[in-house]
Amino acid sequence: MKIKTILILAVLLILGWAICSRFDREILPEKGKEIQMIDEIVLGSIPATEESIPAGVFPVENRIVEQFSKDELVTVSYIEEPASDIAEAFIQTQFEGYDTCLPVSDGIAYDISEGESLNLEIVRCIWTPVDNLMYIGVYNLETETGYVYAYVDGNIQVSVTFNDLPAGEYVVYVKNMGDRMITDGTLRYRVS
Repeated sequence: MKIKTILILAVLLILGWAICSRFDREILPEKGKEIQMIDEIVLGSIPATEESIPAGVFPVENRIVEQFSKDELVTVSYIEEPASDIAEAFIQTQFEGYDTCLPVSDGIAYDISEGESLNLEIVRCIWTPVDNLMYIGVYNLETETGYVYAYVDGNIQVSVTFNDLPAGEYVVYVKNMGDRMITDGTLRYRVS
């Protein structure tokens, strides 16, 4: 099963790269430079239940690091949901209708000092088409570096921690790596 998952991931990543190349997007500072992958990627979804949010931290070797100009980052509006008796506060962003390989963010910046960690709790992220590979993570506006995890299945709830980050202002972003435009996409998250 693990080999099948890795093969599916490889095909999806190659397909995403091919689509980005086809549209002649320069997503990295040096044209043709490949995205640096640190070991392997987490592929799949986590069922949408409170119990399914894993405790602890995803290991750094599952993280993908990518470089792109902050000028490519599309900023969209967001809603801040206040805390209630039954739920903590969260930020909600819509990201449908954007082209493939285009990073989308709400523009809310979080200041991180050298070596600090940032915890991103994805309260819920849903998207259609569900088989599109989606990058979700944080982007350093000063170094123009993104740190993401890859997901498929169109419905996730997970908490990830990005450890030992370079200093800078970070924004949360999503990036559709699939071959089709997202027709429905919502990200609800918290940062701590």
